[in-house]
Formats: sequence, structure tokens, C-alpha cells
Amino acid sequence: MKFLFDRYEYQFIKSNSQLRKFNKKDFIIIQCVEDYYFLLLYKEIIQIEKKSVIGYITIPLTVSLLDYFLIIPLISKVLNNQFRKYKWKKLYNSIGVNTFVNPSDFFLGSFIRNIFKILKYYNRIKTKNNLIDLKINDLKIGDLLYDTIVRFNRKKPTVNLKGFLYLRFLTLTLENIRFNDLLLKRHNFSKCFFSQGVYTYHGIPVRQFIENNKQVFTLGGLIQTFKRNTKEHFLMEKDFRYHKKNFEDNFSKKEIEIAKKQFSKRFRGLNDNGQVDFFDINPYGDSKIKINKSLDGVLFLHDFYDSSKIMGKSIFNDFLEWFEFTAQIIRKYKLNIGIKPHPHDLTIESKSFVEKIIKDNSDLFWIDKTISNNILFNSGINFGITHHGTVASELAYFGIVPITCGENPTSSFNFTIQAKSRNDYEKILSKISKINLKIDKNEVFKFYYMHYMKKVDDYGKMSEDIKQKFDQIDRYKHESKKLIDFISI
Repeated sequence: MKFLFDRYEYQFIKSNSQLRKFNKKDFIIIQCVEDYYFLLLYKEIIQIEKKSVIGYITIPLTVSLLDYFLIIPLISKVLNNQFRKYKWKKLYNSIGVNTFVNPSDFFLGSFIRNIFKILKYYNRIKTKNNLIDLKINDLKIGDLLYDTIVRFNRKKPTVNLKGFLYLRFLTLTLENIRFNDLLLKRHNFSKCFFSQGVYTYHGIPVRQFIENNKQVFTLGGLIQTFKRNTKEHFLMEKDFRYHKKNFEDNFSKKEIEIAKKQFSKRFRGLNDNGQVDFFDINPYGDSKIKINKSLDGVLFLHDFYDSSKIMGKSIFNDFLEWFEFTAQIIRKYKLNIGIKPHPHDLTIESKSFVEKIIKDNSDLFWIDKTISNNILFNSGINFGITHHGTVASELAYFGIVPITCGENPTSSFNFTIQAKSRNDYEKILSKISKINLKIDKNEVFKFYYMHYMKKVDDYGKMSEDIKQKFDQIDRYKHESKKLIDFISI
């Protein structure tokens, strides 16, 4: 059970009793998430900053409309959520968190407090695009709200503007904004550290605090130790808009050769940059399954429940809309395209939804997700389609034309065809047999170096030894969920 302590957690709390605590008027905020990686990381940050700490708790309460009618499931979930918060408060308190704050997860109280605003926005938002473009107090939050609804919509990974889930998260979004306004008035904090910048429970405080001129950092993991989120680029991902220019201004053929050597490891099934370990299935591992059809191209799906706007602008509202639109194009133009599901299931619902999608679209050609991409890339395909995935640069490495549907890390380079609109996307696919994109492999290696090898740290106060330890932990955390395993590193 998530709310019970194990003996290692008790030992951790006890071992931190001698940790230096700081009682100053100047505060920093850290986001308290259920993740040992961040617990240990923030332990270091607190000792570096030497300031009082406010813990911003985000352990979402997930309930359905049915829970409110049945009462007992609601009570059970609320109690479970409260016990989990109690446990993690104890853990974070042991590393020096002085005060805890927690935006309300309770729907009814939040609904009553914000009812007039809820009705105002509920009546104004008529389409999904209206929702994505939503600003409240000049703060762009619609994309966060949309992706959050998708993430928790167990029935279907999209947004129903008449559904309870939409009403619930709209209510909690307004409550979160109100709560953060009060927090800004009551506490004089200088810096904030959040685990990520997507979804409402991460992204809203990140964007609000940026607007109020606070220094806000999110973690970039192996790609970027700490990302400073700003008004110019408030997304948590590494700012890829200037990758090409920055490489050409600062690097040379030497770095191209370094990137070429490192990138090639991925296609031997090796964990070249730490991300391969994240997947349930190594996309380039050995595969006993073969493909029994000659294809012109492959559509590489994302996890339907993942954030589709994490990189920025997209021509589709969510991954389901993108798939359904692409499926229509495949049928309309009788395209010889295979479809490969994503090798990682982000949520419990992911696997079952993909099974349903395959069943409902049995007329299309589906590729087993365990097939190695090496087999696909060497099968003679001419192009690959992804929304914004890592496979874009992998395709280009093999001289295969990548097609994307939104801003993505390769956007500043010219080895990818990026659709500008749905009409443009359809036009590209309808004439795909005539497209002749000459791919400069050196451009691919420049991209790889900037996005996967050039380390950036906007915080800059952690020693290299500590950073390397957390790189190790980050690589290992997908294999273990026990605190003792992280501490041993």
C-alpha cells in the first residue's frame, strides 16, 4: 500500500534528524511528489539554498462521478489520498521542509467557491480549440487543462466538453489559480523547484509563479539537469528552438563525429542516452517477430494518454484525433502504411485502449509493438510518421523521411517534414510517393549532439559529482521503486 512506511523509509527519516535545518524569512518552494528521486534531489537543493522551505504537495485525488453517488468508494479514495499525503509529508519534513501547502482536490467545496467563474468559462468554451486557447487572468492554461483531462479519462483519451471530468478539472483549475494567488500574497519566496511543467497540478503553479517574476526550475533529467522556465519558454522541455544555430555558432566536425558514434549505439540495442530504459520494450532490441509485408511507410503511435502539447504547438488536439485523422487518410488514398503502437504503456488504460483501437480498425495493417525498429528501417520503407517523437531523428539516421505534426526537438533542422495544418498534413501524405527530401546526415548528428549530449544546467549550483549520482538514479528509477535502492547508488 502506498501510504504505509517500510523500514527503510523509517530509517531515512531517522537518519535525517541531524540534517541542518534552516529558519530564515526568505523561502523557496519545492514540489512534494511521490518519487524517491525528487525526495533525494531536493534534500541536496535545500542544503545548497540554506533557506526555509515550503512544500507544495501534488498527490492528485482521482475520483469519478459514480464515486460521489456510491459514497463509500469516494470515502475510501479520500482516506487513501490523505494517508499518502501524511506519509510523504513525513518524508519531506525529514529533509527540511518547514511548511506544507496543498491546493484543494475536493470538488464540491471548490465548485461552490468558484461557481460564477465556472459558469462563465463553461458557457464560453464551445469547442476543443476554445479550451486549448483558454487564458485566465492572461495566463495560458488551456493546454494544461486539456492534457490533464485526457490523462485521467479512463473511457477515452480525449475531451468531452459535456462530461463530468471536464467540469471537475475546470473547477479544480480555478481553485488552483485562486490558491496560488493567495500563496503569492502570503509568502515571500524567491525560487521554485517543480518536477515537471505539464498537466494542471504541475503546470499552473509553474506558469503563475513565472508571471510573478519568481525563478522557476523544472527537472530535465538526463537531457537537462535543471531547466529555468521563463515567460519566453515556459515549457519544461529543453528549449530546442535554437538547436541548429547554437550548434553552428559553438561546435564543429569534432562534435558531429562524437554524436555519430554515440547515436549508433542505439541501433545496437544499447542505452545510448538513458531513455531506452524508460520503455517497456527496447525499440532496438532483438526481435523474433518479423514483418511479413512490404510497406511504403510506418505510422509510429504515441501513448494515447500522454501529453500531446509538451513540446509546444500541434495541429491536433490529442493523439486520438491525430490517429483517427491519419487512419481516414490511409483509407482515402489507399496508402500502404503499417501502424506500430508505442513501446511503452504510460497508464493502466493504455494497453487496453490500444487493443480496442486495433480491433476497431482491423482493416488497417498493424505491426506488433515488439518488432525492432531496425527491422522496419531496413525493410525498405520510404517514410515514417510521428507526432513529435524521438523516432523522427532515428528515421533520418537511416535516410528515411520523417513526417511530424507539431513542434518537436528537430524543428530547427531541415531533415524533417513538419506539417503546418491538417490540410497540409493530408496534402503531404496524399503525395508522399512524390516527396523527395534529401537528408543531410550531419544535420541529424548536430541535432543529436544538441538535444542528447550537450548538457545544460540553468540552476548551476550542484557539483558535478552530485549531478552524476542523480544521473545514475534517473537511469535506475524505472527498474526499482524502493527507497533503499536509490540510496545505495
